[in-house]
Amino acid sequence: MKKIISLSFVLLLNLYNSINAQVINITDADQTPLTCANFNDGAAINFEDNGGAGNYPPLSDETITLCPDLPNGPKISVTFATNAGFSFDVDASDTIYIFDGIDINAPLLGKLNNGINPNGGSYSASFINNPSGCLTIRFLTDGSNEGTGFGANISCGNPPQPFELHIEAYINGQGNNALNPADTGYVDICLGDSVLLIAKPLFPYSLENNGFGYSQNIDNVNFFWETSNNWVGPNNDSIWFVPPQRSGYYMSLEISDAFPQTFQMPCKIRVSQQPIFRTTVPEDTIICINQQLIITGGATPQDTVGVQFPPGAFLLGGTIAGLTYLPDGSGQEYSTTINMDDFDSTLTFQNVSDLQNICLTMEHSYLGDLEVWLTCPNGTAVSLINSYDPGNIPGGFGGGGTFLGDADDNGNGTPGIGWEYCFSAVNNTLGTMGDELAAGNTLPTTISNGTAMNPDGVYLPDGNFQDLIGCPLNGDWTIHVRDNLGVDDGYIFEWGLYFNSALFPEMETYVNHLVDEYWMPNPTIISGLTDTMIVVQPNTFGDHFYTYQVIDNYGCVYDTTITINVTDFPVVDPVQSQTVCADQGFDPIDFTFTDNTNLVWVNTNEDIGLADSGFVDIPSFVGQNQGNQTSNALITAFAYIGGCIGQPITFNLTVNPNPTITASADDFICVGGSTNISASGANTYNWDNGLGAGDNHDVSPIDTTTYTVTGTDNNGCEGTDQVTIYIIDPPVVFAGNDTTICYGESLLLYGTGADNYAWTNGISDSVSFIPNIGTITYTMTGSSSNGCSSQDDVVVNVLAQPIPIITPSSTMGTPPLNVTFTNTSQNASTYTWDFGNGSSILTTTNLTEQNAEYSTIDVYTVVFTADNGVCSNDTTFQIIVINFDPVVLHIPNIFTPDGDKKNDVYTIGVENGAEFDGQIFNRWGNLMYEIKGLYNENDPNTYWDGTKDGKESTEGTYFITYAVKGLDGSSYDGHTYFHLQRKK
Repeated sequence: MKKIISLSFVLLLNLYNSINAQVINITDADQTPLTCANFNDGAAINFEDNGGAGNYPPLSDETITLCPDLPNGPKISVTFATNAGFSFDVDASDTIYIFDGIDINAPLLGKLNNGINPNGGSYSASFINNPSGCLTIRFLTDGSNEGTGFGANISCGNPPQPFELHIEAYINGQGNNALNPADTGYVDICLGDSVLLIAKPLFPYSLENNGFGYSQNIDNVNFFWETSNNWVGPNNDSIWFVPPQRSGYYMSLEISDAFPQTFQMPCKIRVSQQPIFRTTVPEDTIICINQQLIITGGATPQDTVGVQFPPGAFLLGGTIAGLTYLPDGSGQEYSTTINMDDFDSTLTFQNVSDLQNICLTMEHSYLGDLEVWLTCPNGTAVSLINSYDPGNIPGGFGGGGTFLGDADDNGNGTPGIGWEYCFSAVNNTLGTMGDELAAGNTLPTTISNGTAMNPDGVYLPDGNFQDLIGCPLNGDWTIHVRDNLGVDDGYIFEWGLYFNSALFPEMETYVNHLVDEYWMPNPTIISGLTDTMIVVQPNTFGDHFYTYQVIDNYGCVYDTTITINVTDFPVVDPVQSQTVCADQGFDPIDFTFTDNTNLVWVNTNEDIGLADSGFVDIPSFVGQNQGNQTSNALITAFAYIGGCIGQPITFNLTVNPNPTITASADDFICVGGSTNISASGANTYNWDNGLGAGDNHDVSPIDTTTYTVTGTDNNGCEGTDQVTIYIIDPPVVFAGNDTTICYGESLLLYGTGADNYAWTNGISDSVSFIPNIGTITYTMTGSSSNGCSSQDDVVVNVLAQPIPIITPSSTMGTPPLNVTFTNTSQNASTYTWDFGNGSSILTTTNLTEQNAEYSTIDVYTVVFTADNGVCSNDTTFQIIVINFDPVVLHIPNIFTPDGDKKNDVYTIGVENGAEFDGQIFNRWGNLMYEIKGLYNENDPNTYWDGTKDGKESTEGTYFITYAVKGLDGSSYDGHTYFHLQRKK
């Protein structure tokens, strides 16, 4: 586990080490032997450079050899790091060399400086090249630049001792080792044979062979036998295996010693495939008595026929790697590889489900500095665990001091207990390891105090397996582990890739071949007994049997038996002829003939819809004819057994043409209309929709209707045709909304929803008119281009114009002046009074007299409005309150210019006036006439005679505005309306 130590604690630790622990300097004498009991803590800083507290000296060449004190058999390890109290600062011009042996002539394990690996590194003595367990370390400086040197660790450990695996295989009943090539080859057997598999490992580095190390022998190791069909053998150096089916089997042997470490070796067992005798056939299986028959058997590969062997296949399971030590390192990367070679060479990774699981059995004493990733054969990498940041993979989750597995955190290189951690993109039951750590999914450990990630479940990998798409399946699949900080270690005990066998079921195939083939003797074989093709001539009724036997290259014997039945001449029962109409189905024809025989029928006319020949009953089929002509076919049927042919039978199949029925053309009618439909081309006719028999009918459908007529000819054959009568919906028309207007206003009516429109009451569509007084209903008929029409109404209510008529009792007087107003207005329902004296405005619906008082000298304007709810008119006049004779106006409200000398002109009479001007307007505001001066019957300028530009003006309401000047200099103006009415 990493130790986070403050500077003061580091100083105390160094002081403690200098007093209580042995520290080796690069300048010290060789430690041969080194007392391993004093160097068994991988976390201790016990190896330093020759610079003391400062930089190491220039131009130095120091070498030291470190050997373990035998016979315990440990190996020396050295770790240079930059964390947890360790230091490493060696200039790139200077180098530390580590040699695997007792001097600098031993193999070079590695070299270090800030340029090669600024974080340091870790190295251990090997087994194969270095039985002594010694390391030689050389520190060479050139004098150009110096660093502060290193504070490192020297430790003794007992790493696992490599051993060799060997396998022998013996087939039951045979004496020699059948595994070819040796160890990892094939054992070829027949189904039902048993195989004795014997493990024969060698332990070259064991205590028994060398006198040091730990004990390794066949009695203290564990054996794990497993096949690709999930069969597991006993923990024994030898097992019997009986393949349950014809297939190939990967047999995996794992041996684990007491360290523990595991090595694995595969071999393969192939079971002979059952040959396919489908080419071993007779010309027929049923023949007549004394008839000759050829039977063809399997042949040599040079022949055109033969016995076929289907390919056998191996199904791929998991592939397991052996023990990999993950020694303490700072930025060091360790890897172990599985080479896959059982796939088809063209197969590539296609989907994330192709790789079902990756499982690692491992332990490690500090998760926080780990990165684990998988690379496929083309080098594509996918992260499984990314805990450290920064590192080889950006964005680590920071696992801290959590363990993987039941780790040994004592720094002595001894392995703890491995837990299996599995990763899958499709079968995961857990999130990523970072997610599960955040959720607290850990378990307590026992070897060292701490917690480890829970192995119970399948983790989601940090990376995306989709990145592997396109990668070849064959080749090196490698697990990489990067230890980014010092003072921890671990082991990978084994790991495996588990591919989806359902997607790639045949990873390796094999095919058997014949080595011998022959027919067993039979007295009815008249020739060819020494060949693969024989001629037989059975001379008795019943079954005759002929056996063909082969031997394959595995020594397995197979045979097949051909059964020939000898019978009498077959008979077919007669069949009745049939006649149908075209497109009508013939009844099925079930032939009855002698049992255990074959039937053939032949057709002389395929145009009736039946094939030219057949070998089974004739099912129901649809009769056909050509060119509306009668078609005849002669059917001949006969039965046979081999070359034994019975007497034929014949019968006719006839197809009569159907009549061609022609119905009248489709038609279009309006709703409520009618039309005639008819048909021709047959003798009798029948119509649907309740019309019944007859060649024509008058129809008046209310909806669009299709009528089908069926015509029948003299042969009883029928034909059909259809006629559709389409109902044209009337247009949906709209004449407009009902309305109310005042008399004299123009009105424009128009329809919508049709193509043409006609109106009642003498009006035209979209043409303005002036309606008369009263309530009038206008009906519009809208017609579409197809001739269909519909109507709509609009009601127009024309109201007479209100005529405001009031008569004051006085229009002039001295104050206070009381005036009574008499209301004789016409065509109104509401009356509004503004007396002009400042009192509130009065609105009433009654024709009652009204009174008003005028208390001061002034000219008061009275405004009176008559309203019928739609139209309104008003009149004004003045009330003059004076102390002398005021101007008096005489305002007529009607005149009749009809030439009777009575009320023929219009003007306003003025008393006590000096001047008068007036302008007369029609109800549209058009100026009709201007009056200039006080009335003078001899001066036309002083009155209006009811004409405009020499033409009589229309009857109706007109309006006058006026201005009056009194004799006293006072001015008055006002406006009112009047009616022009001509007597008839």
